[in-house]
Amino acid sequence: MGRFFAIVVGFIIYGSLYPFDFSLSATKVEAWEALQSLRLFQRSFGDMVANVGLFVPFGLLGTYVLGTQKKTAGGFLLALVLGVSLALSLQIAQVYLPSRIPSLGDVAWNSVGILIGGLLHLLLEKVKFPHLPSLTSIQKAAAFLILAWIGHRLDPFVPSLDVQVIKDSLKPVLLFPEVTLLGLLSNGVSWLMVFHLLGVILGPDSRNFLPFSLTVSILLLEVCIINNVVSANNVLGALLALIAWWLGFRDSRWRVFFLLCMLLTVILWKGLDPLVLATVPRSFSWFPFSASLIGDPHFSMGVLIQKLFLYGSLVWLVLETKLQGPFVILVAGGPIASLEIAQIYLSHHSPEITDPLLVLLLIFALWPIMKRTTWVEKERGPTLDC
Repeated sequence: MGRFFAIVVGFIIYGSLYPFDFSLSATKVEAWEALQSLRLFQRSFGDMVANVGLFVPFGLLGTYVLGTQKKTAGGFLLALVLGVSLALSLQIAQVYLPSRIPSLGDVAWNSVGILIGGLLHLLLEKVKFPHLPSLTSIQKAAAFLILAWIGHRLDPFVPSLDVQVIKDSLKPVLLFPEVTLLGLLSNGVSWLMVFHLLGVILGPDSRNFLPFSLTVSILLLEVCIINNVVSANNVLGALLALIAWWLGFRDSRWRVFFLLCMLLTVILWKGLDPLVLATVPRSFSWFPFSASLIGDPHFSMGVLIQKLFLYGSLVWLVLETKLQGPFVILVAGGPIASLEIAQIYLSHHSPEITDPLLVLLLIFALWPIMKRTTWVEKERGPTLDC
């Protein structure tokens, strides 16, 4: 998990200092005054959510990496201190970035993200199962991917029991139901992947009632999230996934292969949709996350969380097939790189290096964990070779 933590820290630094247009000669009095202003609620809602969400993984993974099994609370406090120090240092650095506006308010929201991530880790450490005394590295990696999926579904994480909020969330599924093949396939395959990962964490017991209870819980929570909606694709996709799981997909010896093929289909389809040729080839961006960092931070955060789940699941399934060496990079990263190249000649797309790089980072993080895993599917679930 240390590699996941290093990637998170690198992404925070990169995202906070982009586009790296440092200027040491310009007058920075206004910037220093802005830095000393707390301005908690003067930023947009999207900015606040992005600042919190950016540091949740830091708190979650930092508590695990910096602590020990007997001193988890100490790891939590150390992650909090280091995280706040990092956030403050980045805001000071932004004083010399003309394109950025430093603020102690951002540090405060970053601190909230660290607290949420750390408390979430402490909560997961308290969860006990009769057959699962402690979570191994492979099980924590699976839990990370499931949390990414849940985070994508529950974005922007602001619950409300207001009747109008619930009505607005249900309108697309009750009053204006629209079903698309891509939407059904995307939701269905994603839920099947979540069920598959649950089996890694909890073993055979998770193949019975837990997939149904988790699916229903997430759909009900979505209804209570502000600016979130439940579509017909969401509901029917989840229903089809549950039916396929209970009818035998959960016990199929070809489950990993079928999941890999379906997930690749979803990723490629989503990346090419809409298939409209551009009149002039689009320029390829070699700056990672450039489109995300210059766009709406709230929307960009949601897209990134979804890609973490999709690409992380893709890398997981490729590694689970026991491919070795360059074949892992070829099967997992090759289609994504080809997709970005194809987007040069398509309208409504932004071809960039971000997605292939994200796949390589996930391979870097997951490979050391999964190569030590022996997959014993039906009786016990995965175990680590130690």
